[in-house]
Amino acid sequence: MIVYSANSWLSPLTHLRGTVLPDVAIPLCLVLVWTSVVYTMQEDYGLWLIDVGPTFHIYAGFTSFFLIFRTNQSNHRYWVSNDCLKEVQVSVRELHRQFICYIKGGVMLRGEKDSREEEWEHLGKTAKTDATRYLVAYLIVFKMHARMAFEGYMLGEIDENVMLQLNFDRARLRGLLSREEFAVIDMMMRIDPTPFCRLVKGRTRWFWSVSTESACRGGHIIIFFLRCLACSCCHAREEWGWMERCLNLSDVMIGHLMRAFEAMDQNITTPLPLPYCHLMKVMMFVFIILYPVVGIGNEDGRFMKSLVTLAISSAMLGLESISMEIEHPFGDEANDFDTMRIIAAVEGSMWDIMICRNDPAQASFDWIQPPEEYNKCGQFLCLREQVQDVLDMMPGGRKHDMTLASPLAVLPTQEEKKEGNDFWKDTEGRSTKQKKPSLVSRFARGMTGAIAKGGKPGDPRFPGTTPPPTVAATA
Repeated sequence: MIVYSANSWLSPLTHLRGTVLPDVAIPLCLVLVWTSVVYTMQEDYGLWLIDVGPTFHIYAGFTSFFLIFRTNQSNHRYWVSNDCLKEVQVSVRELHRQFICYIKGGVMLRGEKDSREEEWEHLGKTAKTDATRYLVAYLIVFKMHARMAFEGYMLGEIDENVMLQLNFDRARLRGLLSREEFAVIDMMMRIDPTPFCRLVKGRTRWFWSVSTESACRGGHIIIFFLRCLACSCCHAREEWGWMERCLNLSDVMIGHLMRAFEAMDQNITTPLPLPYCHLMKVMMFVFIILYPVVGIGNEDGRFMKSLVTLAISSAMLGLESISMEIEHPFGDEANDFDTMRIIAAVEGSMWDIMICRNDPAQASFDWIQPPEEYNKCGQFLCLREQVQDVLDMMPGGRKHDMTLASPLAVLPTQEEKKEGNDFWKDTEGRSTKQKKPSLVSRFARGMTGAIAKGGKPGDPRFPGTTPPPTVAATA
């Protein structure tokens, strides 16, 4: 997506990439040549002097109506797609916070010398880790499906550029799933591993065949994994109260993820109906051909005749170009949504939440820095035990030594947890005579202090700060 200042008149005029000018330049040159030919034939040879009266104006009105209606439909699809992407962001963030905050682990038994505390803590950590990896995997599968939904599942083949990005996505997905889970998702892609070459615009390009049969997709499987995880949380420890307190919330959010995935798929695989598209383009072509002949006279000379014809033609061709550009905004072109940036933002917020809570699940993840060929991806999360498998599938990638600091210094220390009125007992509703500041206020003080110093200490996204010593995750 191109970022520019919409409050300035001059700022949009300085852009060329992503505008309609490259798309309409060649057609406009042909229109200019045709207009010059028409002027010469009428002025010098007295030919093609046709008067159709108001008929041409009626035809022009019909053409303009069809074109405006087409542009309006594309604009509507664009903002529906924007709402779909927003629903993905909100649902993934909410689901992650539900799992991170509401799964209690062994906190209910802390300080009671109960042998089940370690078991419950392990179950809680496993559930939070699984929730994090499945949600990030859903985002990756969402982008993978957007890359190949039309060219692959509708037209039956993808080119080498798409395949390169898909291979990076597959490696990233491998770092979040077990070998068996990844095998299931990989099979759902239905890509023939044997490439074939074809001559395209004077050079050889490689292509891969993709099955066009209707089938289950990777996003459906990830959503099934999430539902299984929610079910497991219900039965793992009834004392957590997950079924009574959280299952209805998580079910709604998982349903939103399924709805967003299907909305994205339908937007990509359902183009404008062919009869409408065909009729509109034929009417535009006829209008542009006839306008220099019957729409404008030669009284003002060749220059004005050409200028007016170019202005009207550029408006019509430009609107059609815009319509084609924005009706499918999930791709990787200049005016498409920056889905990779959104995935990175959601992924980073998940990590920051785990860091801020000092959650044990953070110890299950590492960061990988991919090669530069992976478009718009600086680093991504990976299960610590899957790092080597990811690096084997992604030549040029390396483990990212990324220490994201957080206001851990204001969290309860081990000594505070041993006291009878620490935070953990406060959250369980046990009354104390002297309560310490709430966790929210401690986070607020810590984050305010970090911002006052210019950012998060040690966070590479905030240059100029000093990395703190690594803080080990505590149970």
